[in-house]
Amino acid sequence: MIKKTMKLFIIFLLFSILLGGCNAASDKEEPVITISVAGSLIPVMAELEEAFYDTDPGFTIRFNYGGSGSLKQQILQGAEVDLFLFASLQHTEDLQEQNLVHEELLVNLLGNRLMLITPKDQESVQDFEDLLKEDIRRMAIGEPDSVPAGAYAKESLIHYGVHDGIQGALIFGKDVRQILTWVETGNVDAGLVYESDALSSDKIHKVVLANEDSHTPILYPLGVLKDTEHMEEARILFEFLLEAKAKEIFESFGFTVNSNRQDVLR
Repeated sequence: MIKKTMKLFIIFLLFSILLGGCNAASDKEEPVITISVAGSLIPVMAELEEAFYDTDPGFTIRFNYGGSGSLKQQILQGAEVDLFLFASLQHTEDLQEQNLVHEELLVNLLGNRLMLITPKDQESVQDFEDLLKEDIRRMAIGEPDSVPAGAYAKESLIHYGVHDGIQGALIFGKDVRQILTWVETGNVDAGLVYESDALSSDKIHKVVLANEDSHTPILYPLGVLKDTEHMEEARILFEFLLEAKAKEIFESFGFTVNSNRQDVLR
């Protein structure tokens, strides 16, 4: 009787171990890939995320949004990031100088333009020169030292000869989405944002596009970091963002897409 009981116990124990092993395998968490993305890309990335998961990639994406300058600093300080999609060549080059970027997985993916916008009820601004009018008391741009859109905006304001005249009216935002919100709510009289952000809102007046020669070309480099622990998954996501489906989505949000895969930063 004792031997029979011991046999049953051993069989039960072995079965439990095997079952536990199977459960552990089935419960194994998918890898999580982190991509740091410029805040101006928030709307389009939501749709891209859905399209990407339709491909059943076998891993999860975590989006880390913010100003490109802040995202760069996070990476330099050791943040666990696998890919980045900045709105700035300079911040990308800063990472390259530190030998942090996989040079074969780096491309100027997107382009954009700057648009002058005002609240819907603001009718006195029809062009950049109108920013000098007395009723324009608050003009919002990104912080030029940390937000690429702010640096481009400052260049354009200088180009149009209005920068010095509106110094006292300038208000600086942490990213483009904040500027857009300020204009939508009427907290500022005008703002400079990316065309893609302006097209995403029906709560503003889209005044005019800045001439492309009024500022440094607006490019969005996509890259994979050398020290990623998920190189295979990072490469899959990198390739997806260069595919025709992703291009279609980017363009539907007002971005231009660089189809030349050889246009890699050096």
